[in-house]
Amino acid sequence: MVNTVDPWGTLTRQEVYDCLPIGTLLAGLRTWAQLQPAIQWLSAELQAHVLEVTAAKVKDRKERRHQTFVKVQAKHHKAQQKRREEQQTTAKAGHEPEFRIGQCTGEILSLPTQEQNQEHIAAFIDHTGNEALAHAMCIVCA
Repeated sequence: MVNTVDPWGTLTRQEVYDCLPIGTLLAGLRTWAQLQPAIQWLSAELQAHVLEVTAAKVKDRKERRHQTFVKVQAKHHKAQQKRREEQQTTAKAGHEPEFRIGQCTGEILSLPTQEQNQEHIAAFIDHTGNEALAHAMCIVCA
């Protein structure tokens, strides 16, 4: 009996059956607890074959993950390159972004005059006074 690295968690039960010659293991072994001792009683050659299949599956899984990682990185790099090209094209063409702080008229954060304050207060009173609310009920009072 050869001490083996457990293929549990890597190979499925069906993959263990598929990698061995037909009739090597009893078909009634349904759990890993039943399958493990049966594999350990196999010849050293068959146990080594199970381990080779396990190693091949691990290698294939790593390779697929690496390929997926490379594809994602390439896609990300391509998107970044496209954004850079668009920014350079926009900068060369002289187009300005849609939002600009300088587009507002007047001074930024300047205080209103006393007359503007009085106009705003009068408009507020007109819009919230008794006459304005006589036709509808105020939500706060409801």
